[in-house]
Amino acid sequence: MFKATLDKLSKGITLGVALLSLLMSGLFSFIPDSPFWIALIPLVTLGLVILFTFIYSPLGYSVNNEHLVIHRRINSFQIPKKSIQKVYAVSPAEMGSAIRLMGNGGMFGYTGIYRSKSQGTMEWFVTQRKNYLVIETNYKKKYVLSPDDVNACLNAIQL
Repeated sequence: MFKATLDKLSKGITLGVALLSLLMSGLFSFIPDSPFWIALIPLVTLGLVILFTFIYSPLGYSVNNEHLVIHRRINSFQIPKKSIQKVYAVSPAEMGSAIRLMGNGGMFGYTGIYRSKSQGTMEWFVTQRKNYLVIETNYKKKYVLSPDDVNACLNAIQL
């Protein structure tokens, strides 16, 4: 398996959101004449967001005879190797400024649908804002991974 470690920004965002949920819960507890459970609203809401992003965050990638597998805590994502047309590494400069259209922008990684001028629309399974590996498929989809060892992963995927 090719490891996918979190970058410092992602770790900071994750910690910040966790602390924010605790802070908001504490602040809600000071609302005069409010029931005790009102303080649980931000804690439960942000707790669910944290849980969801945690279980669906990429842990690493592997390649077998039939699939490229994006490992997550539950429901790993598979891309059939026969659908892969092109695989290439992209530097952060070549990726350009990617805009998140829908997804997660830093909690336990960067996942979801992103768009950049240079690469178009892509589905990200990324844990760091470097080491980009772009997978183009024959059904007009682009996936982006961020393995710690881009070259080894690229060589394993090569058709």
